[in-house]
Amino acid sequence: MIALSRIRKHPTLLCGLVLTVLLIAAALVSFVWTPGDPVRLRIALRLKAPLEAGLLGADQLGRDMASLVMIGARNTLIVAWPAVLAGACVGILLGSFAASRRGRVDRIIMRVCDVTFAFPALLIAIMIGAVYGGGPLAAIWAIALFNVPVFARVTRGAAQKIWAMDYILAAKALGKSRWAIAIEDVLPNIAGVIIIQLMVQLAMAIIMEAGFSYVGIGFAPPDPSWGRMLKEAQTYIGIAPHLILVPGCAIAFAVLGLNLLGDGLRDMLDPAMRRRNHKS
Repeated sequence: MIALSRIRKHPTLLCGLVLTVLLIAAALVSFVWTPGDPVRLRIALRLKAPLEAGLLGADQLGRDMASLVMIGARNTLIVAWPAVLAGACVGILLGSFAASRRGRVDRIIMRVCDVTFAFPALLIAIMIGAVYGGGPLAAIWAIALFNVPVFARVTRGAAQKIWAMDYILAAKALGKSRWAIAIEDVLPNIAGVIIIQLMVQLAMAIIMEAGFSYVGIGFAPPDPSWGRMLKEAQTYIGIAPHLILVPGCAIAFAVLGLNLLGDGLRDMLDPAMRRRNHKS
């Protein structure tokens, strides 16, 4: 009840939570039910507008757009979640290690992160796809590698402030090991920052997955993908604009929900923001 009352005080968080829950619910429901058969071709209904052939209309092959969007949400999350979590785990480990060691170790880790930043995620995905094939694993690896330096830098910056605190110095004086301090004292105090960054990177991962699918990296037909739906709809944009609007709005609302959720969590978890909102 206390958590619910706190959420109600943050409309940004509430709105983002609703949109994110709808995204996850659509993805989960698609495992057991969709409004129509997503692979069934209904030539007589091709390019029909919303409500003329199902809730969201039909595509150029007569497939139900609502079903395609739901399964597209599932496939998007199948790529985005493990990719961001894998990148976050490695990045948090590297960032924590760099913050605890400082000196040469810190500089080496940060230079490696700079080198990784020099390679765009799309280029990494193309390279991985050329070697191992352009399936969803290529997209997952590319997004994961892109996120490693992001979380390493965020974790390092937040952790360095905690390492300068007096209670950390006291823990060192008591003989506590660096890793014990990092796990028991530092990470719990920067968890809020990491969670907020996780939401932001998930939103970015959804956009990246759509971009990869647009150029042919990711789930192959007949598995639906929001990015490939946009690509296939280009030819029909003048006569069936819903083919562009439906997957485009799905991407926009998914990204908006995660960004609002991240902003709302920042407002709720940041003590400075709480004091500012209380005064206003």
